[in-house]
Amino acid sequence: MKLKTPGTKCKGQGCANKSRRRGYCVPCYAVEIASGRMQKLRAKPNTYTVVGPHTEISLYDKTGSVCAVALIDSEDASKVAEYHWHKGSAGYVCSNKAGFLHRFIIKEAKCIDHTNRNKLDCRKHNLRRCTSSQNNMNRGLRSDNKSGFIGVSKSQTGGKWVAHAGVNGKAKHLGRYKCRLAAAWSYNKEIEKLHGDFALFNSIIPGEYYEAKCLPSAKEVM
Repeated sequence: MKLKTPGTKCKGQGCANKSRRRGYCVPCYAVEIASGRMQKLRAKPNTYTVVGPHTEISLYDKTGSVCAVALIDSEDASKVAEYHWHKGSAGYVCSNKAGFLHRFIIKEAKCIDHTNRNKLDCRKHNLRRCTSSQNNMNRGLRSDNKSGFIGVSKSQTGGKWVAHAGVNGKAKHLGRYKCRLAAAWSYNKEIEKLHGDFALFNSIIPGEYYEAKCLPSAKEVM
């Protein structure tokens, strides 16, 4: 059955609400399901494909099409297959009954970080216990970033580039630079000291430094 887009009038008798589910508002939809006049849509079961030591889980959207593929260790497949999994709005693999897949696999940890930043990769070697602060360290560029580098922003006064790193929820000022590449290099140098294995570095091509004449020597870049 074709789904109606929200905003049209509910087709329930005498109802003036907007439709939300299959042409009905939420209350009328519940009445139709309870009366048996309409069958509740069932999610398409996940399919599991074993690829050596890991298993791929096909995740389906509401139309029954594959929208993503999750990865788990094959040894976890039997317990994971007891639940239905889908891709949540935040990009994580989750189940209405079992919660998030990464927390289902590593149950004792309160906070878990995906090492390679792929939320669909829930193999145990890619999941590491962490604090909420450490988890925030392993994040890429913000959507509103205009410098192209993590920890680098344009000063509102003077036009220089400012380097800063987050430490325990607070921003640590690392200096002001004429060149954004120099600011990014400063961030990389400091972030390893602050965050260790959880540090996420800016990717910088050494040749870019020479062209901009931002750094004193090639040794510091490499």
